[in-house]
Amino acid sequence: MFSLFALFCALQAFDAITTIECLKLSNRFEANPVMRKLFSIFGATPTLIIVKLAVCIIIGTLILLNKMPMLMLGVSDICYMWVVYNNIKELK
Repeated sequence: MFSLFALFCALQAFDAITTIECLKLSNRFEANPVMRKLFSIFGATPTLIIVKLAVCIIIGTLILLNKMPMLMLGVSDICYMWVVYNNIKELK
């Protein structure tokens, strides 16, 4: 379970980094309307740092409380791999 959580946290960081880099390109925007609104209020970098840290803390807490099924964490990792992959594709 720890390795899946470590991967999850790393993917959160990669998602933040690649999202910031994608937003620097012309004609690119955040697809998530909630995040897009937060970006317009607080800026992309601060929003991503706070949101990604909060998500990792929440997931870590759920793991410690045995409320996070391993399958759900594995599926989340796969989904974020896809997100990061797509961000990297946009950067090329």
